Amino acid sequence: MRKNTKATITRVDITSKMAEEWLRRNVGNRRIRPEHVNHIVRQLLDGDWRVSDSKIMFDTNGNLINGQHRLIACLISGVTLKDVTVEFNVPTDTIQNIDTGWRRSVGDSLRMRTSASAIGRIMMQSEGYEQHTITRPTLMRFINFHREAIEFAV
Repeated sequence: MRKNTKATITRVDITSKMAEEWLRRNVGNRRIRPEHVNHIVRQLLDGDWRVSDSKIMFDTNGNLINGQHRLIACLISGVTLKDVTVEFNVPTDTIQNIDTGWRRSVGDSLRMRTSASAIGRIMMQSEGYEQHTITRPTLMRFINFHREAIEFAV
């Protein structure tokens, strides 16, 4: 990548081979959070992973500055990430502004539908989930499967 060029955005399918190549450019990024990688791997293998508004990003030096967890999960799982937005040649100081806000939790998603603490406790008790292992797609399948009982209880 050339310095001082205009940023470009494209949408691509990212294979595990591409992820491996791109991860070689992962220099100076934040630490890898294995629990987050495992969460994404689980979503990919279960067919629950969905594209978000978060781009894979490379700075003007060609360094990967956003997307390392998704790329590692792609590499580990062997599942192609479909239709992902990738941005090249962003200013190097952009990394300072990435992931500085609050993440939407499973509880946030659930509160949009019903009582978070009650459903979470039911899932943990009846299905054997631990609190931090419930993914949004798993939660939504649980709610949809038990909709009648949940609506009755709430």
